[in-house]
Amino acid sequence: MYYISKVKSWIKRARHGRLIYSPEAEMISDNYAIIRVTQDMKPIIFEVFRHLDGGVIEAGTINNTRTLKAEIFYFYMKLRDESNQIKVVDSKLKFVDGKNEFRVLYVKETGKKVFINDAYVAMIKDFDSCELYLCKDWNPVHRSPVHVVRGLEVISLIMPFAIKGSLKELADSFEFKVGDADVERIDA
Repeated sequence: MYYISKVKSWIKRARHGRLIYSPEAEMISDNYAIIRVTQDMKPIIFEVFRHLDGGVIEAGTINNTRTLKAEIFYFYMKLRDESNQIKVVDSKLKFVDGKNEFRVLYVKETGKKVFINDAYVAMIKDFDSCELYLCKDWNPVHRSPVHVVRGLEVISLIMPFAIKGSLKELADSFEFKVGDADVERIDA
């Protein structure tokens, strides 16, 4: 499901910012993405938290008494009914801004662009075979996390990024044309 070496690197980096681990939900998050915890992730979680009882790390400081309730993780990672999904397509285009790479996704019905950090995409095996969607019940919908679905399971949530400056100008220079046929990129 995941490239474990990339997940381990992500966990080590995230502990310097914010990292939340819920053993009850078996999920871990840095506030920009949530992934399901697998057995082979537990040694690095143990190394970072010094236990497997859950908690929050903020700026390198461990708070073992505080964690999100499992119900919150379950709510976010719940597979939504198809009527509540806005299908998203991976264009496979990437924008590079300094150290960050952003993957360009787009809403299948409208062509509206959605940007996510490619570091999260790189952690997921066979990302190309996953289904992607936003939630209609998220308010506002354009800030909905991207649900990454394999089979009938949401394996990750990735928060979209608002891009700015010259990167936004570049993104605005093209659009995705949506019609009866396959979607294609056209230059503006």
